[in-house]
Amino acid sequence: MLHLMKVGPCQQILRKTALLVSGCTRHVHCSKHFSTVFKRLDNTSLRYHSASVYGGGILNKLRKVLSHKHFLRSVFTSQQTGTPGPTQLTDKVFSAKTLIETWYYEVCPYGEMNVTLPFKTFIKPHDQPGLNKVNIQFHYYSEGQEEAPESQKLSHIGDLYDLDVRFDEDKANMNITCDITKGVTLPVVCLLRVPLQLDLKIKMLDDKDVSIENMDSSKIVIETERGNCFLKNIKCGSVSAVCRSGNITCLSTLLGNTYFHTGKSGSITTERLQGSSITCETEMGFINVRSLYADDATFRSDAGNFHLGHCHGQLYLLAGQSDINIESLDGDMDIGLQSGNVSAHLSRHQKANIEVATGDITLSFPEGANTDLNLDCQALRVDHAIDLHFSDSDLPHHKEGYIGRQGQALLNARTVSGTISLKQLDWISATKLFS
Repeated sequence: MLHLMKVGPCQQILRKTALLVSGCTRHVHCSKHFSTVFKRLDNTSLRYHSASVYGGGILNKLRKVLSHKHFLRSVFTSQQTGTPGPTQLTDKVFSAKTLIETWYYEVCPYGEMNVTLPFKTFIKPHDQPGLNKVNIQFHYYSEGQEEAPESQKLSHIGDLYDLDVRFDEDKANMNITCDITKGVTLPVVCLLRVPLQLDLKIKMLDDKDVSIENMDSSKIVIETERGNCFLKNIKCGSVSAVCRSGNITCLSTLLGNTYFHTGKSGSITTERLQGSSITCETEMGFINVRSLYADDATFRSDAGNFHLGHCHGQLYLLAGQSDINIESLDGDMDIGLQSGNVSAHLSRHQKANIEVATGDITLSFPEGANTDLNLDCQALRVDHAIDLHFSDSDLPHHKEGYIGRQGQALLNARTVSGTISLKQLDWISATKLFS
């Protein structure tokens, strides 16, 4: 049993601090509480009644907590900064005024966190490297409303959900779920601050979005129903995001093997993808990739358009009714298209295969390109600047020949009912592709 004698008004501080000793802290609308606690900790001294202390371990933990008051202040302050996501939330969302509840849990920094939540969720690592804590914050957010309600009303929101956090024995796996009253939509968003290398398995319910940034995990798995997935600056062994009808947006660089799938009209938009294996799939939504570096990259869509920027590696594209535009390719490709047009600039290739049932194919080459040609089309248009040589063929609509020198590369292009156009870009025009 531990008795503490105080000097100054610190009874409440001790009760709150004792929660930290147990490994989890929960504060209800603690914006004012934190500022009050830290002020009192700075101006209040504690002394311990040694005659009433049984078990020095608890005292040591308590002293350690109190010695870290400045650290706790810095953690709380740094974690109020908002993370812009697919809904473009501002920094005001994650402020002291909007905080409903917050919890801290000690975890294995290289373990896995499984999350199933009915709220929009933002996940980012701690600003302080090496922390083995998970901080869960619930904030008030209602679209179109500028000011948060007063603290008493915020505390009532906490009565409408039930957060459940569980661990396995060695704390390697953390499971977070939250139940809310059926049929009720709460004005709540969740901010999770986690260890940098923690693996993530995220499931968002209903139309709730998830935003993850600056993580360095070995595995990230995301599933949404009607919500969007937003990623920024991710380095990971493998990333999987499956949205039944939402969009997937990836800013900055995503480094790692990647699998993206969106259903219905959901789209995929990325800046830079880099990994050994990359797959992007949609049903009716478009796929827009600014730059790609991959050993193998596969893109599929039933009825969505493709816009691929600067691509490096082996490309496989399979589509139904789509238009495909590739700004530049340094590598090989295989394209199968049922209906639509293909436009691509072949900066450098060894083998390129393009087959279109209904639609046109437009291909451009840099100056000095060398490739063999095997073409099937209803009509052929050739830029006069291309050094093109054709051999005789007895087959109608079939052309065989080469550009530059023979035996350097091979291009097979076929459209059942369409035109193939071959163009040459001078170095100025080709440079504009990379601007």
